[in-house]
Amino acid sequence: MKEQIVTMRKQLDALAVLMENLTSEERISRWVRKAHESILIGRAWLGKVLKEMGEESPYKKDGRRKRVEDIEPASDKAGITDYPVLPDEWAIDIGNVSYVEKIDFLREKIGEIAKDLKGMVFVDWFDAPLHYLFFFGEHSYSHLTEARFWLGYELQRIKELNEKEIEE
Repeated sequence: MKEQIVTMRKQLDALAVLMENLTSEERISRWVRKAHESILIGRAWLGKVLKEMGEESPYKKDGRRKRVEDIEPASDKAGITDYPVLPDEWAIDIGNVSYVEKIDFLREKIGEIAKDLKGMVFVDWFDAPLHYLFFFGEHSYSHLTEARFWLGYELQRIKELNEKEIEE
């Protein structure tokens, strides 16, 4: 189960990186920024799940950092295999992929991870002797669901902007 959590953390890191790499015009939206933050917080709660499962903290210098060099790199960073498989047509010409497609894609990938997590949280961990697994896992699931909400708001914002432009 620990491996599943680490994999989810890496997948969420990959989605966060994809969001960070949207063009600057696309990142301006407060809904996209909020979704990005929700993904990071959901990922952080999964780190708390790992700690509750007995994983040692990767941050050995907690409370003893004095310089930038003392800050450890983030754990469970995405590798190339952790990125979602992009649709074939995107590989041909990413420049022709619309912003709507990108947001919808991110929203769906977050939903897939949330669905997998929900099965673990509400089935495997609900009666777990370590009750914090449920608590921390539920927090992560809530933040991932929230990220999908924010991206849904972004899609609505795009639609309303488009309708406004048509009217003018």
